[in-house]
Amino acid sequence: MSILQQKTQHCRFCNKEHKHHSEELWKVHEETIERALKSTKHKKIWTMHMGFGPACKAVLSNDFEYDKGYIFTEWLIPIHIPCSECGQYLGSIEEDHADVLDSLCLECFKQLTGQEDDYYSPTGNRSNSEEIKPVLNIWSGEMITWDPFKLGV
Repeated sequence: MSILQQKTQHCRFCNKEHKHHSEELWKVHEETIERALKSTKHKKIWTMHMGFGPACKAVLSNDFEYDKGYIFTEWLIPIHIPCSECGQYLGSIEEDHADVLDSLCLECFKQLTGQEDDYYSPTGNRSNSEEIKPVLNIWSGEMITWDPFKLGV
């Protein structure tokens, strides 16, 4: 079979090709879909839009019945990845990097790694009294101190 004839495998959660996933991310996405399918008797994955946001995958509620004349879209339940720490659902950026973040939301990731939320404020004032640590300038080889919020001042 030639390379052109091989079927590209797409993720059932994000619809990206398998090659755009790490093995861990593929596993997280597939587990999320499997968990959602086990929660309902309807074994089909649908796509839905919530407001003006991006499309997301969904399953039909167990209470939906085809012969009752229900409005189909009112019975769709969106499929989201829950944060492994707090249980809130991950946003699209967090879902795309769930393997690196260990399925944590950014808030829980910051807390677990000891990062402060507002180390730099938009006004350029540090909320932390620590000095800026010098970094190596890769072009000159010199150690420099650089404050990204003080440029042009």
